[in-house]
Amino acid sequence: LKKSKKEPSKIVIVHQEDEKPPEKATPTYSLKRMEELARPRDLTATFAKYAREKDQADQKQRGTARRKKQQKCGNFMERMETMEKQRRTKIERRTLELKYEAKPNKKVCPNCGGVQSFDEYEEDRLMCPSEECAGRFKYKSRRFVLKKFEKRMQRSAQRRYDSMEKIMVEQQCSRERGKGKKSRRQKELLDKVEKSGKTFLDRMSDDIGKRKVKISRLE
Repeated sequence: LKKSKKEPSKIVIVHQEDEKPPEKATPTYSLKRMEELARPRDLTATFAKYAREKDQADQKQRGTARRKKQQKCGNFMERMETMEKQRRTKIERRTLELKYEAKPNKKVCPNCGGVQSFDEYEEDRLMCPSEECAGRFKYKSRRFVLKKFEKRMQRSAQRRYDSMEKIMVEQQCSRERGKGKKSRRQKELLDKVEKSGKTFLDRMSDDIGKRKVKISRLE
């Protein structure tokens, strides 16, 4: 038996020059449709599901009350602007207060020596708030006054003298505490020395002379 060989079939593609391929249609959307697509999806209705109708009604009532509360506060942008103004006002006031504290030439009450505070300076209050004083705030005089300088020097010298005297008294007390009590024999010897009025060397020379006399007698 002989196998017959079949020839492969040929595909002939015929291009028609007159016909053109169909163009794709571009979709057109209206402005309303574009706004709907751009709006974020509301997921509240999907997740806020409750098993009981009572819970759902309570949640709805809470949301209504929250919205009413927010409406009473006013517009959001107005609230934000008010908060920003308050914040800036606090910062500006704090800056002015720090500058005033660093100021060297503040007004001082000449009677009690109280310094004018920032609130008093801002409100232009010139009288001292102390009821006992009731003085008027003034700037410190920068002129050199000899009498005031001498008084300050005298007070300073008196303080130094008092402190030195106090230290000397404390040292004397500590020495006396460290000596302790004297015996009867010590007191007698001290009285004898005070009565004789001789120095230590004189007493030693007398003692040596007496010893020599005793030794010569024994020999």
